[in-house]
Amino acid sequence: MNALPVAKPRRMTVGEFLDWPGDGTDTRYDLIAGEPVAQAAPSRYHSEIQAALTGLLFTALRDRPPCRPLTEAWVFRSPRHFNNRTAALLVTCRPPNASDPVEPRIVFEILSPSNRRQTLANIGFYAAFDSVQEIVTVDSERVEILVYRSATGPDRSDTPAAVLGPGDRLVLHSIDVTLDLADIYRNVPF
Repeated sequence: MNALPVAKPRRMTVGEFLDWPGDGTDTRYDLIAGEPVAQAAPSRYHSEIQAALTGLLFTALRDRPPCRPLTEAWVFRSPRHFNNRTAALLVTCRPPNASDPVEPRIVFEILSPSNRRQTLANIGFYAAFDSVQEIVTVDSERVEILVYRSATGPDRSDTPAAVLGPGDRLVLHSIDVTLDLADIYRNVPF
């Protein structure tokens, strides 16, 4: 006899979401406005880009603790809130503490065909965090990176500060790191 999937509860806090055992499948979820929302599995190129970026950032930051990259990291304000997103990759400079939110300095989202719309919708969520200084979207279907930088005060913009393509370099001001797009896309055949 197969076990029945566990029903999704209605409007949850982040704390309840973190305790939720899931729906009985391997489906990944984000919490959006208190509702668990299924997330598409990443594409192969998404995974290649994520691995390359993680390695490049780890190497660049390894002698600069506590700054470090984290993959598939949860971004939320507190267990009492109703939103929790899973960033493809982020950089935090907060010392490790399992019980505290990570306070991302940079959030990287990788755009895949199956997640493009939802991923772009997350930009406003991330921009609302005071700790987030840069949001980087990396396209997995072509060599294109958009960089959004926070403005001081409430003047955050939906317009990218930089649009990068083949031959360009990604300059991350908030951690003083520069990466070649050729290295980020090294294993993706475009």
